[in-house]
Amino acid sequence: KFVKWVDAEDKFVSDNPNYSFAIDDSYMPTEYVFKAHFELITYKLIATAVDDERNPYEHNDWGTIEGTGTLVPGEYEVTIVPSEAYEFLHWENMHKKVLSDEETLKINLESDTAIIAVVAPKVHQLIIECTGGSESFGGTITGAQGVNYIKHGTQLLLSATPFEGYEFVNWTIEGAEISTDATFTYTVTADVTLVANFKIKEYVVNVYPNMPEYGEVNVSGLIEDGVVKHGTTLDLLATPKSGYHFVCWQIGGVEYSKDNPLSYEVLDDVNIVAVFKSNLTTALDNVNASDAPVKTLMDGCVYIIRNGKVYTVIGNEVK
Repeated sequence: KFVKWVDAEDKFVSDNPNYSFAIDDSYMPTEYVFKAHFELITYKLIATAVDDERNPYEHNDWGTIEGTGTLVPGEYEVTIVPSEAYEFLHWENMHKKVLSDEETLKINLESDTAIIAVVAPKVHQLIIECTGGSESFGGTITGAQGVNYIKHGTQLLLSATPFEGYEFVNWTIEGAEISTDATFTYTVTADVTLVANFKIKEYVVNVYPNMPEYGEVNVSGLIEDGVVKHGTTLDLLATPKSGYHFVCWQIGGVEYSKDNPLSYEVLDDVNIVAVFKSNLTTALDNVNASDAPVKTLMDGCVYIIRNGKVYTVIGNEVK
């Protein structure tokens, strides 16, 4: 575009492109010199970003825009590069007319132009559940539950608390372990299903007689290799061998029950002992060593107890 006329010494003459001047006949210089100054036409191409409610951003976390500036007339491409946490929706003009939903917009620049990129924070679907797709199998979750829609980059403090009889195993996404801590911080960056895995506790249960030659123990219930799940009820039956009798069940060396059979609910690791005792020993326990000989009938046989010892009727010592 035209800017101004200047003379031979670059002194301003006029800014009118149609400049007229009179020639003085009394003074005729060798020549008249005028220079016309032109400059390149340029326009401003401006692009700004707003959120989906048309609020301008006060930060640049949303991303960058390439292709703007002071430019000569022509066709240009303006491209928005959204950051990982944001998604581009569309371009629009200052009158909110949608121009394109493509990240690159072609502009035919013929005047100063302002365009707007509508950019919104990404929102992810976060599903949080317990083992097997349940919302409460084996325990509870705090921090978030079920289906959630959460902005990209949000940090959630999640905590898994097992019910009685269960234990927390890990957190997984599509079967892949991401943490073994019951309480941990998860940063939302994609649509995922986050699973808190619980399992029922298992205990080692041993049931046996105090002396195998005194009697036998039978156990019915869900038991494999001595491993029993929490809350399982075992039915215990003690069967004494000939010459012996059942006394009680002991746990940790302390009498637990005299019931036979016995129903026992498993709530921890445990060793259960069926205590059997010899009938002869019981008879001895009931006779003082200084007593006179005593006859007794045990298991269909007659024995003589004298001075703390047991004899057959023909004098052979039994115990």
